[in-house]
Amino acid sequence: MDTKEKRMIENWEVKQAFRIGSAEIVLGEVTSNQETPFVVSNCKTYSELGFCEYSNSIGTDDYLEAVEEYTKRITAEAEHVRQERRERGVDNAPLTIRACSAAGHDVDITNKLVIIKADALRAEFRGADHQYFLAEGGFGCKANSRGNAVYGRNLYTGEKARWERYDVLGVAAPEKLPPWAKERLKQLQPEKPAASPTRTKQRGKNRDAR
Repeated sequence: MDTKEKRMIENWEVKQAFRIGSAEIVLGEVTSNQETPFVVSNCKTYSELGFCEYSNSIGTDDYLEAVEEYTKRITAEAEHVRQERRERGVDNAPLTIRACSAAGHDVDITNKLVIIKADALRAEFRGADHQYFLAEGGFGCKANSRGNAVYGRNLYTGEKARWERYDVLGVAAPEKLPPWAKERLKQLQPEKPAASPTRTKQRGKNRDAR
């Protein structure tokens, strides 16, 4: 017996769903509504709140029309991702262990630039602009920690995010960083100013005083 909970958009059961870029496109069907048995909608998931928000929904009684709308939206999102790549001008070849200087759970990655594993990302995001990540804190940053949470920021966008320690490929090798990554790292992790020398308080009278 199939006990898997059905995914619903009001009365429509989601039959097809495809996630690409920042969007998920869904196609739903209902047998009780003869006027518009099919619906196509965009979906945004708020994982931290545990719910989905559907928008730009279109209902139709023609299945082929629904399929055409469904594929049209997927194609539009694919083009959006392609355009974003062109604008960023970043090599979209996935980073591998060769781009790392250290790897393994015995390495402390606190406040270090790390590389997220390519297979932890969706296929369209497997590139340097999504893999370079500045790890800033969390139990997962510590060496041999039982915790997994790694908090920090995407190097390219500066957006805050959370990853699990097992999603981290390793620490990025500084000498292998592309120019844009070096510049962004300076912006997100500025050098700390040098400490001022401590002045020692002179005791007794100044021998040179008149």
